[in-house]
Amino acid sequence: LVLGYGLSINFTDIIFKSIVKRQYPDPLDYQRFMGNFSSVVGLSTCIVIFLGVHAIRILGWRMGALATPVVMAILAFPYFSSILVGLDS
Repeated sequence: LVLGYGLSINFTDIIFKSIVKRQYPDPLDYQRFMGNFSSVVGLSTCIVIFLGVHAIRILGWRMGALATPVVMAILAFPYFSSILVGLDS
């Protein structure tokens, strides 16, 4: 489970960063975008931490453990489909 999660995150991150570098070829623009993106990810993480405790308490550990792979699978379909169709250019 941990190995699969790590590989999927790394592959997705490599593709994401290559698309962003194509979109922002200037290093300063790229740094600005990645800084803003990291801020949004950090804020989202804080929100999920506070809400995740309640979700696990209400839904149980099984649903809490399944949340990450299910959400990643749901979001991976449109992400990789748009890349395969060529909407990233």
